[in-house]
Amino acid sequence: MPIIVPEDIEAEKTLLATLGAAGILDPGSDNADAHHAVLAMQPEYFSHPVNKAVCNAIKALYADAADINSLSIKATLEAQGTLGRVGGFSGVIEILGGEDVARPMVLVERLANLWRGRELIKLGAEAIRRAQDFADPVGDAISSLATQLSNLSSGASAIKIRRGTVLMDRIVSGEAFRCATAGGKLAHFGVPRMDDAVEAAAGHVITVGARPGVGKSALAVQGVWRTAQMGGHPFLISLEMDEDEIDARMAAWQTLEGYKVFRAGAWKDSSVTSICAQADTLDRITTWCHPSGVSWSMVEAAIRDAVRVHGATSVWIDHVLLIAKPILGKGVNDAACWTHLSRSIKKLAQELRICIIPLIQLNRQGAEGEPKLSDLKESGAWEEDANAVWMLWDKEQAAQEEQAESKVVYVKSAKNRSGPSGWKQELEFRGAFNRLWQIERETESDGQAHSRGSQRGLQL
Repeated sequence: MPIIVPEDIEAEKTLLATLGAAGILDPGSDNADAHHAVLAMQPEYFSHPVNKAVCNAIKALYADAADINSLSIKATLEAQGTLGRVGGFSGVIEILGGEDVARPMVLVERLANLWRGRELIKLGAEAIRRAQDFADPVGDAISSLATQLSNLSSGASAIKIRRGTVLMDRIVSGEAFRCATAGGKLAHFGVPRMDDAVEAAAGHVITVGARPGVGKSALAVQGVWRTAQMGGHPFLISLEMDEDEIDARMAAWQTLEGYKVFRAGAWKDSSVTSICAQADTLDRITTWCHPSGVSWSMVEAAIRDAVRVHGATSVWIDHVLLIAKPILGKGVNDAACWTHLSRSIKKLAQELRICIIPLIQLNRQGAEGEPKLSDLKESGAWEEDANAVWMLWDKEQAAQEEQAESKVVYVKSAKNRSGPSGWKQELEFRGAFNRLWQIERETESDGQAHSRGSQRGLQL
């Protein structure tokens, strides 16, 4: 019986024509499915060498954040020495002139499955060959083939299993126990006790829970500034503020001139000097605003784009429950849908080696007093998937941040896998300046206690 090679040349051409269409993969484009497709497709999925060469060219252009069109693909193929293989520029035009589709990820999944089929045939042939080789121990052959089958099933190219003695080598060499590519602390909050306690490493998720008016958004803006000042590349996603409001909040934080002043366009000349002095900091900050109800696939595409194009190392989502609830099918309850979103955020942080900080509302039940982990809305997965959970609250629960010039709010470490937890800290919150200061309690010589705001690490 002849062996039929599983392949679909037309599907390969259609996928390339779709992703090669001008503008579809531009940085910031809203075609999330196309961004997912170009990241997911692999050259080995293409059985035809011409299509494989064009795939390599598109992925190279995408990695460099370059325009993707017939001319740029031709230039890339020429630089890679494969233009002749595809039949020159006319061959590129022929491939890209095919029919495009609205959901290229469907084609990627089909080609991936066909590739697995081809690999399975190769493994079958290898199994026959090794079974007939009497010099090859059967146990070794089975073990090797089982590993390759497992990798094929999971999509992994290799499974890396380490011996415990690696620890000894790392200790002797003085190697730091952190991801060499992602570095150390990826996010800062501008509150000394919080920054001292949390690791904020690659792959971490740090959940911030609070009720309205307590300073969630202020903490995010402050954290973005401090992270950028410390050399990180933060990406702020806002699903409730527009660009003007974000800019006004950041300007107020930096200059200590009121938020409303910037909304009215009446700032002082000194504020211009203060902002311009932070040009390097601002260059490391990226933001993206979108009305609430946006799909997770679009948010994920924006995050991937920020990491790929702008080198984002931390992502701040304000706030995560404004993302549209994932639809998982009939009969699936809301808690399971939000759990799916939480797990997707965690998986993305681990895959991209970034730190993600989702801000989340708390349940309205029992709104007075100190919140508990169970007050995180919609799903217990927000707690389970997080490396650390901060809880913010205000005993008086003012409805608007600007109602009082200054008020005391509280933060506690409700969970912390890599540091101390269970502690509480008083903060002074000034909504007009979009700032939170740590309050340090001291005792005078007469025994009278007093407090002062600590700005350690917040110098302008």
